Amino acid sequence: MLNDSLKKLSELDIFCLIVFKTLYENGHANSTATALQVSAPKVSRCLTQLRITFNDELFYRRQQGLKPTPLAEALYEP
Repeated sequence: MLNDSLKKLSELDIFCLIVFKTLYENGHANSTATALQVSAPKVSRCLTQLRITFNDELFYRRQQGLKPTPLAEALYEP
């Protein structure tokens, strides 16, 4: 499963990978948009593309922000 996920990662736009990394590290879409100097909808579109690519939510919405799913944690490590 992880090898398939890594292959999918290589097929994604580099900006979406940066969005994933930044979201994982700070846990908030708005602060990710601010950090990357893009609009919040652009971050949302990248997250949607990532979710479709991996067929996983990748992040759960919580009051404290976005919490990574087990797949997101596995993808972030490499």
